[in-house]
Amino acid sequence: MNGVRHAGTGEHTRWQYALPIVAVAGTVLFALLELRALVLDLFPRVDLVVAELVLIALGLGIATLVQQQRAGRRYSLLVIYTLIFLSEFVVGTFVATARIDILWRQQLSSESVARTLGIAILGYVALLAGYHLPSLAARTTSTRRDDIEAPQRNSSDFAPRYRLVLFLVLGVTTAFGFVQLALRIKKAGSFAAYLAIAYTMRIGTYADTDAANAWAVLASLLASGALPAAALLYVAWMRGRLSGFEKWLLLAMTVALLGRQASTAFRAVVVFTLFSAFAVYDTERRIGMRTLLLMGLVIACALIGVNYVHVILHNLTGVGAATSFADSSKELLAPHAYLETLARLLEVRDRMVPLDGKGIFTSIFFFVPRAIWLSKLPSEQFGTGIVQSWAGFPTTYQIAISNVGELFVHFGYVGLTGLIAWGLAYRWFDSRWAISLEWRAALLCISAPRIFADEGMGISAFAISVASVAAFMLTLAAATRVSGLGVPRTGT
Repeated sequence: MNGVRHAGTGEHTRWQYALPIVAVAGTVLFALLELRALVLDLFPRVDLVVAELVLIALGLGIATLVQQQRAGRRYSLLVIYTLIFLSEFVVGTFVATARIDILWRQQLSSESVARTLGIAILGYVALLAGYHLPSLAARTTSTRRDDIEAPQRNSSDFAPRYRLVLFLVLGVTTAFGFVQLALRIKKAGSFAAYLAIAYTMRIGTYADTDAANAWAVLASLLASGALPAAALLYVAWMRGRLSGFEKWLLLAMTVALLGRQASTAFRAVVVFTLFSAFAVYDTERRIGMRTLLLMGLVIACALIGVNYVHVILHNLTGVGAATSFADSSKELLAPHAYLETLARLLEVRDRMVPLDGKGIFTSIFFFVPRAIWLSKLPSEQFGTGIVQSWAGFPTTYQIAISNVGELFVHFGYVGLTGLIAWGLAYRWFDSRWAISLEWRAALLCISAPRIFADEGMGISAFAISVASVAAFMLTLAAATRVSGLGVPRTGT
């Protein structure tokens, strides 16, 4: 009898919720039909194929973000790559098909958008396959937490001598960061003259000789170690290992470091510096999701402010027209226009002979200066330079051709398999998180901020990212060995 009454109660409960569910489903369906009319009005170039591709891209991206979050990889390189992919290609799709005028953006046909977004999704799937390949090969689930949160090896835990090493590394690498600024000021003739044209001199070393260029490249690589060195010292502060004098010294050196970051004249450098600082704090204190979302909103607001300052300073150099705050904020919608650029590259490839790997070897070893590599190709014959020249794009500045675009114009659909290796590399770097705090700092402060360049500028940018991490780790290892510490691996 009890069993019968339980079953009846269960049936009654199911029917009790059936009508509300049907009502909600009907309301949602009606809302979607109304939303469809609104979307078609606002985005007249969106058709069914484009809508389906957007849903596929969103589904893949959101599933990846959820999987990484559940695996404890809140700041993995795959998470950063995925966020940029969604912001550039999904948001870029709406930008390319919208009625609204977004400054210099060109609007594309639905056929062009569908083809471009489809190829971008194929590239993203290839990268995901490479990233998860080690888990599949080992027949283990890809949601293992040990890649990120395994206990790290203990050692000095910021002993006095090791803190001294970190301060020395921070000071030297920050000083190296101003080498590029000094060369630009020298080229301009004076500091005042440089300020007048600063945003026209953001790209290039402006060295007079190959030897000077080699030193500038080396200084730039070493300068990338300043942010992770500062991050390690702030972790020491949070763990109560710094004295009062060391705290004041770190604050003073932080001001110099922020000045160096701002002197690059790239808004991404400033924004990702803020991101790295927040990520380091979060991984040390592990803040809650509500606070995380609130801080994300703060960083987003900071991005809008930094972007407007960037636009104003850019216009002061005389290379841009005056713009309003609203217009400048629109630039943050898919800011590097990956979708539009990739669409144009695909159009060019339809009528041009593909590049077939020309300059790829030089792109991989782009960071090697000409003073050492005497036969190194000119900049317009490899990397973004050769693609821009081949496609008839302007060559006086770099364009974000995207890693998908670079591989596709060289090798077509076969080239997208190169992103499998890209995913494998990101997985390997993410696995370094569990080795030491030094690796964690390198990933959060070098690798993660540079993914914007990796994804946008292709192979040569990724090569610089790898070289920058190697330069920091080698610099830190050399400094600790000289000081007699060996290579410390600080605990969590």
